[in-house]
Amino acid sequence: MMKKIHTDFFHCRAGLKGIALAGLLALMPVRPACAQSPSFAELLMNVTADGVLDRQDYKQIRLEAKKTAQMDPEDQQLSRHFLGFISKHKQFVKITYRFYRSSNDATRLDFFFAPNYTETEQVPGNTWPEVLSHISQNDTLAETQQDRFRCGASALLSAHFLLKQEFSTAFTLIGVPLKLPRPTYQEVHLAQEALYNYANSDGKPGLVSAVRYAIYPDGRVSNPVSEGEIQKGADLLKLNLEPLIGATRQTLHQRKEVVQRFWRKYPQGVLLVGVYLDDQSGDVFPPSRSQIQNHFMLVFRQKNDYFWVNSGVSDNGGGQALKKMSVADLQRYLYSTTATLQGATLAAQ
Repeated sequence: MMKKIHTDFFHCRAGLKGIALAGLLALMPVRPACAQSPSFAELLMNVTADGVLDRQDYKQIRLEAKKTAQMDPEDQQLSRHFLGFISKHKQFVKITYRFYRSSNDATRLDFFFAPNYTETEQVPGNTWPEVLSHISQNDTLAETQQDRFRCGASALLSAHFLLKQEFSTAFTLIGVPLKLPRPTYQEVHLAQEALYNYANSDGKPGLVSAVRYAIYPDGRVSNPVSEGEIQKGADLLKLNLEPLIGATRQTLHQRKEVVQRFWRKYPQGVLLVGVYLDDQSGDVFPPSRSQIQNHFMLVFRQKNDYFWVNSGVSDNGGGQALKKMSVADLQRYLYSTTATLQGATLAAQ
């Protein structure tokens, strides 16, 4: 019987949630402190010199701000003003802050404020969902360049963590050293970057997800096969990807039956789901003609509940990457989506 081979390509190139730029001009004539220890102004310049004020830095300056008796009045004023301003921001944000130590001597600080994590800290969490809730594809590392485009690599890495129920195997396969059984944020981000660079064959931003399948003259669809850069990344991690599509050309995007069949066969399996990510607001939507698929998320089951893991959130450590899915979410993002949808399982060893 004659059949036609059809291939769907999706190039996921989502940016991260838009980083707010918070500018502030603090007109405060700050003079050098009389004490021998560094002034608050000097400490502030030191901790932001690398372009990042992370959780540990934030803790340090708050502790220093409590030593008001050792500060001159101008330094006290700066510490109150800066901490009052910065405490309003609860998640990852880019900050520009200016203060004056003389009428003609402005000090400008440009830095990323990451109040919920430090790259060298181990990723927290007592359960796998809790661990994954803290991981973003965004980082504060100077040595990584592909944060915006690592959604596919991040989803594959998280899928391996969930399926294997441990960290070390994935890191070994990718070739990123893991010093302790539980990785630091830095190690996770370096692994995401390494996996992305390995799979990114065409040199263009993002990873291509391709599904090839046969269409028969009577409209039946069969033999879907995963291809493209996402498949290359899955191969490195020894993951099987199974495209989940409808049974006919007309029902190609009606996925409920095939999704439920996949989970009956693989109760611990996870799904790699294509979505549209608004890189300004950070919101995700099912793809449409005006909002083309540009992002991958991971979906998994736990007992009778369904969750998605979205590495496109801007913040690490805040627990924002995990969301419980509603019945409406299942319908919109899984059962009737026009995006790529693939089941992931561990390859036979």
